[in-house]
Amino acid sequence: MKDMDPAPTLPSNVEAEQAILGSLMVNKDVYSHVADVLKPEHFHDPVHARIYAICAERIAEGRTAGPILLRSFLEDDEGLQAQL
Repeated sequence: MKDMDPAPTLPSNVEAEQAILGSLMVNKDVYSHVADVLKPEHFHDPVHARIYAICAERIAEGRTAGPILLRSFLEDDEGLQAQL
């Protein structure tokens, strides 16, 4: 049996992830443009995936997802602390 090639690594662009997250935090209407196609598991950086999940949940509930508010959700996030 021939060795199978490993699955290709998905491309990643941390700056693009940051731009999307920043846009969501500034303007929650952005979420309606990406909600159908963008899921937390699409983010390369696990911290970005968690931030997106929090933003998505809050915006879907009609709440805000600004950076100051998100800080309270992520203060104890080990992954975020490791990046600082």
